[in-house]
Amino acid sequence: MFWSKNPTDPEYWFDKPLNYTYHATERCISRGIQQLDFLPIKSKLVDCDKDLNGNPTRLVFKVDDGLKEYQLVMSVHGEVLTVYHVHKEVYEATQKRKHYKRFVNNQYAKVLGSQDHEIIPKNYKIRHW
Repeated sequence: MFWSKNPTDPEYWFDKPLNYTYHATERCISRGIQQLDFLPIKSKLVDCDKDLNGNPTRLVFKVDDGLKEYQLVMSVHGEVLTVYHVHKEVYEATQKRKHYKRFVNNQYAKVLGSQDHEIIPKNYKIRHW
């Protein structure tokens, strides 16, 4: 079997246990999503936040549990931050806002040297959870 050293690859998480934050546990309960011990190999990376050095900081995987697809947001340390069901219209609008926010934040970061500099307006700062 191929063993990946890349945290953006689902095979990297195949044998690493996932830890759920309190928030993620509450979202699983309220949304009827089963908590996973390990990330399934068939999951797919759909989004990845990176720091200025290009290292991933937050990963979003699409998981299909056999009933419904949902997205699992996690840190690169294996801590699940939240989970949510996918609704196409809401997802596309959210992606558009997120890409615009990243674009503006990257423009600020080029000048100021940091994605979370104090001068950057709060609504354009990138949170790394």
